[in-house]
Amino acid sequence: MQVSMVSDYITKSLQGQNTSIPSSLTADVYLALLPSIWTVINDPYPEPSSHVTGVLQALLEHANKTPSKSRTKHITIEFMARLLLVSPCELKINSLYMNQVVVH
Repeated sequence: MQVSMVSDYITKSLQGQNTSIPSSLTADVYLALLPSIWTVINDPYPEPSSHVTGVLQALLEHANKTPSKSRTKHITIEFMARLLLVSPCELKINSLYMNQVVVH
């Protein structure tokens, strides 16, 4: 239940639908979300849950939509790179990419 609430909060925040924070995430707000994002993504089950998939999709969409000159974009790219270095998460990200078309 709590994981569901946290993942919903993260997803809405990344999509700009969270009314308690600005629709355009500042670098500081984004940095504050990273530990929670990591916790949800670091799901101990071998198959990605809907929470993990939702957060990863929102993370990828946010990374694509963030302007390239913003500090948030730099943080996003660095975080995504670190996720790819962690093998269990890499498999989850790869399976997510297989299910969607990524637009650059």
